[in-house]
Amino acid sequence: ALQRRMDGRFEVGRLMWSAGLLAPVGGGLRQVAEPFLHDVYAATLATVHLAVRDGNEVLYLERMMGRASVPIVSTVGSRLPMHCTGVGKVLLAHAPREVQDQVFANLTPITPYTITQPAVLSRQLEGVRREGLATTVEEMSLGA
Repeated sequence: ALQRRMDGRFEVGRLMWSAGLLAPVGGGLRQVAEPFLHDVYAATLATVHLAVRDGNEVLYLERMMGRASVPIVSTVGSRLPMHCTGVGKVLLAHAPREVQDQVFANLTPITPYTITQPAVLSRQLEGVRREGLATTVEEMSLGA
């Protein structure tokens, strides 16, 4: 169903979004991004994600599995926390300050290595903005 946001505008609810993922897509972000996802995969052989921010979470729209043997917990249509995923950190680094503040207020540990100190995450996000990429080490799943 549609949900009314605090600003009075509407957005697609999660159930409708999930159902939409099952339907054939005739255009949009996934189709536009697909050639670029293939290019990145071909150049790196790493797992490549297409994701967007959904509130304070990452919503995965597409995934190409890399050849690395690390566990990958993301699936198309799934949502994961922003603060402990590489994609989430990139999105968070470029999110509005109020979104960053909301995420910083709820840095829930997923593993013993999840960053839970706002100052530490803030420094990482500065690096993401400077370098243009983010990495994680066992922050979302052990062994990855």
